[in-house]
Amino acid sequence: MSLAEFQRASTHGGTDTQRQQTGLATLAYRSRATEPFSEEQLQQLLISSQSNNHKSGLTGLLLYDEGRFFQWIEGQSDQLADVWDAIQKDKRHTDIELMGQQPIPLRFFGDWDMRLSVRKPQAGNASQAPEGLIDSLFRRPQALSGLQEDLSPLAAQMRAGHTQASNQGTAVDGGHSTDNVLRDVIETMVLPQLIARHNPRHERLKPVDLRVGELVHQLTRTDPDAARELIARFYAETHSLRQLCMNLIEPASRGLGDLWSADGCDEVDVTIGLSRLQFGMRQATASLVPTSNLNAPAVLVVPQPGELHVLGAALDAESLYQQGWQPQSEFPASDAALQDMVSNTWYDALDLTLSTAFKRDHWLPRVADTIAHVRSASRNPALVIIVGGRGFTESTEPARRVAADGGSRSAFEVGPLILKSLQRLR
Repeated sequence: MSLAEFQRASTHGGTDTQRQQTGLATLAYRSRATEPFSEEQLQQLLISSQSNNHKSGLTGLLLYDEGRFFQWIEGQSDQLADVWDAIQKDKRHTDIELMGQQPIPLRFFGDWDMRLSVRKPQAGNASQAPEGLIDSLFRRPQALSGLQEDLSPLAAQMRAGHTQASNQGTAVDGGHSTDNVLRDVIETMVLPQLIARHNPRHERLKPVDLRVGELVHQLTRTDPDAARELIARFYAETHSLRQLCMNLIEPASRGLGDLWSADGCDEVDVTIGLSRLQFGMRQATASLVPTSNLNAPAVLVVPQPGELHVLGAALDAESLYQQGWQPQSEFPASDAALQDMVSNTWYDALDLTLSTAFKRDHWLPRVADTIAHVRSASRNPALVIIVGGRGFTESTEPARRVAADGGSRSAFEVGPLILKSLQRLR
């Protein structure tokens, strides 16, 4: 769901008072600084944020540690849409990832135009983040368990003025210090937001299951049995390959990428983990009997030549197969090999995948060249090309950049995207 859609949904209907209340929302994101921030730069950033937020009626919390940012912003949804646009254009940080956005009943940082928290306080207005908290946010936020979903205790605490007391550094509730209030706010409000993160393109995407974090942990251990058992238990509960892929397998593959980006594992661990995901899924769903669709399009499913992570291609082929299609899965070693395939055989569509764990932004020019050469060599001059992988899940722009007909968010979107594109050609 885009912020514009989110804004409309938050303010639709009701009395003026209700609209004012329901228009209050929050947005959380994380990113990496393009260059490390000095104490002076952090202070300037904080002062600038406080000034701008005061004018816009926004409040929130900014965490900084070793070049990593996490920010929680709250206010009226139209103001959030404006500030989110500015955040994405700011050249001082990169790898900007929206972690969550949703309506909230009241402000949780109502007295803070913007509060800066760092591992070791430097700026005069900064507080110290609880030990290990920032690492948890950046390494595996979805792995934390036992989080409270009911926000009413925290809401009552904030209404009673504890935010103001903690901002002044005074003790509340018999010694409940600033750091403890900060921990309460983040563990009770922020982290559930990260776990229940929504893809900005899809309003109805279900919150990530708490078992995703456990699965990511098991995938990087020496013994793979626990990971396979967890996948099997999840499938036994749902008996749905779609739910297994969308709510466990695909989020876990992204979790592996997140763990790598936070230096929590190496690329070999990620590759092994993805292989274990694929094996665990196949083992759990071995008894599935696909439907039959004799009129399904002819589809070639391949990873981008040179891509070592083939889980995306495997999931796409499996989803199409279970929907009654007869996809052909190949693993071309080069663009030339792929061109030979499409020139020798008629295909209605090509499904081209990148890593499900890494975004591979720097691969986009390479993918664009592959697609251009494939179209030129294809026996079918109207070949539909769908791209998949983590780099295409959060925005439609990368798919447009490589001149594909569509980008899939999940393996189970590939079929509908192909049919929709073919229908447009008729």
